[in-house]
Amino acid sequence: MKVQPVFEPFRSVDRVREKADGQNRENHHREQNRDRRDDDSTEVTREKLGRAVDAFDSDAQARATGLHASVSGAGPGLKVILTDGTGVTIRQFTGEEFLKMREAAGLDNRGRGKILDQKL
Repeated sequence: MKVQPVFEPFRSVDRVREKADGQNRENHHREQNRDRRDDDSTEVTREKLGRAVDAFDSDAQARATGLHASVSGAGPGLKVILTDGTGVTIRQFTGEEFLKMREAAGLDNRGRGKILDQKL
């Protein structure tokens, strides 16, 4: 009977395998894209948030539902607080989240409620 040494199965664990060059390049490219996305974020100022909040408050749907937005905080901790008609806080957004939401809403040119206006 042939007995193999115990360390024989563990040799595969001791080997170090280097990654192929293509994998390192892909990871580097992903990191660069992530850095670009971080650089693309605009600085949130009280003036920009004020304009976005005014646009939200003047929106017909927001007025119809009684929603109101207000800016609170200072510096990088600016928050937008969304309240309903009774003053109950519905949601708090960071300044950047609220600006992105308003930009997305501005890009959406679809009309709302047109299905109900159609005659069958």
